[in-house]
Amino acid sequence: MFNPRYDIVVVDSYSTDGTWEKLLEFRKEYNLTLYRYKSSRGLGRHIALYKCPEGSMTAYFDLDTIYLAAFHRIIEYAENIDPVYAYGTLVGRREYILSRGGWKDLMVGEDIDFFVRVGFKVSFPIPLGLNAPAGLKLHAREKRYAKGLLEYVKRIVKGHLDYYYSRGYTPPQLFIFRIKRGILLSPMFTLLYFIKGSNRYFKNFSNEAGFEIMLLSKMRNPREIGIDDALFHVGVSTETVKMLGGVREIDDIVLNRVGKAYRVSLKLSMLKIVYFKSVNVIPYAEGWFRGLFNKIESIDVVEP
Repeated sequence: MFNPRYDIVVVDSYSTDGTWEKLLEFRKEYNLTLYRYKSSRGLGRHIALYKCPEGSMTAYFDLDTIYLAAFHRIIEYAENIDPVYAYGTLVGRREYILSRGGWKDLMVGEDIDFFVRVGFKVSFPIPLGLNAPAGLKLHAREKRYAKGLLEYVKRIVKGHLDYYYSRGYTPPQLFIFRIKRGILLSPMFTLLYFIKGSNRYFKNFSNEAGFEIMLLSKMRNPREIGIDDALFHVGVSTETVKMLGGVREIDDIVLNRVGKAYRVSLKLSMLKIVYFKSVNVIPYAEGWFRGLFNKIESIDVVEP
């Protein structure tokens, strides 16, 4: 449901799938401010943020997501305490986010970099919407913007490099990740990654683990602000489990924050466990952790 109080700023990177034409139609009905810039996802978000009115409370969103009422509730809550994180957005004041550097020019992984660098005071690990359609792989997504084979290849290469750069993986982590996915890292790709380097904000762990630790430490029960906790879910990587001392320690965090939950152990190299409270979350969890329920090793109840 659209809230007429919102001003919506959209940056389109000269998409070729009819998105721009549809936006022009919607502009007649909603408070849309439209721009076209040749940009990555991160740069496009940064331009949109910069174009927002001064002093405004901002929240980013994707055009391929159907948002729930919880999206509006998070924005309302953030007016009194910000920044606030939930799956699907980070809500905070424009000037503060810009003072932290805004969004980086990244094709993929711009969100992980953004969450860690900007930070948040409170996290509600619930989905704010349902991706429609389910998230596209990088090569399919970039077809919407690339004009010609050369540009398409450039966008694909940049996307893969940005993914590892934003997460701050070490070379061994990167190698293991690629091999486990059945993709042998080519010498050329490895060289490009080393030239670009990683963007690691933490000394002892990756940005992805740092983000998960932040999320867990600042996690609150969504019922505190009137959101059904049946949509609660949080994924924890193998690296984070190790950094926090083991699965039982994370069980205790979840119990203290949201009470009884299910713990799903996974047969994945990077993503170790996912906690949830209700099967109602499955369609949403699949949107964030694609292929999740084809890799289940065990399901256990976490309770006092």
